[in-house]
Amino acid sequence: MTFDYTDCDLQTPSASADSLSLTNLTSFSYSLKAGQDDAKYNPPQFAFLNRSSDSGVNFAEQQQCYLQFDVPIELDPTVLLYYKHHKLLPKSSTIRQELERQDQLKGKFSIYPCGLIANSIFNDTFSPLTLLTNPSTTYTFSEQGIAWPGEADKYAETPGYSLDDITPPPNWALQYPNGYTNSTPPPNLKTNEHFQNWMRTAGLPTFTKLWGRNDADKLQMGRYQVIINMNFPVRSYKGRKEIVISTVSWIGGKNPFLGWAYVAAASLFVALAILGTIRHMIKPRSVPSSSRCVLSSLK
Repeated sequence: MTFDYTDCDLQTPSASADSLSLTNLTSFSYSLKAGQDDAKYNPPQFAFLNRSSDSGVNFAEQQQCYLQFDVPIELDPTVLLYYKHHKLLPKSSTIRQELERQDQLKGKFSIYPCGLIANSIFNDTFSPLTLLTNPSTTYTFSEQGIAWPGEADKYAETPGYSLDDITPPPNWALQYPNGYTNSTPPPNLKTNEHFQNWMRTAGLPTFTKLWGRNDADKLQMGRYQVIINMNFPVRSYKGRKEIVISTVSWIGGKNPFLGWAYVAAASLFVALAILGTIRHMIKPRSVPSSSRCVLSSLK
């Protein structure tokens, strides 16, 4: 199940979470397992809630998208939650100008963690799924066990510098408005699996990253709601953001790439065979004849 929530913040803001102005989602897809792909479902809907004027609201929860969708069949564990989008890193010259304004390239501070990828980390967050017919029923995803084995070995628990010598990346300013302090220390990158997943760069601009997993509980049929805290901007480079809920079997998750690759290769070989046959019919190769052979006399 895939739901595109990019334009949620363009909707008319709702008055409150209790009176949502829901709009039908136009970009979504259901890909159900064989034998159950005819299951009925209602169109997903979303609503935007702007809480920036509410006092005491965490900065990361000010722009919220309420996404409601049907789960038409029961899903057995493992159930996986992904985010998917098209990423384009900002120009390095733009980052350099921003860093110079903050004295971060003048030898005064070291950026931790450094690099354009770390600076542009995906920071939308997702709430547990709430069953709308029974709000006390929630489906939670663990944020542990989502990174590839060995990824944690690439990172350290602490930066190895004094807090006075390091500063967060520019795009982390809202999370660390006063920089790194004793009350807001640098993140433990060795245990931060969301960071580890993000730093493992994808080969293509459109990709999915694992956000959470549930290895124990079935996801029951019903209509659910997830609250998405929208913090990651994509509109400036015409990107898209999607949430993906999927399952996995003993042979892995559903991925049509290999099948389509076989179809494409077979189609290419058939086309080459047809072209070769046509050429042979138009200009056939002459059959060799012994009369055309000239044998020198043997001495």
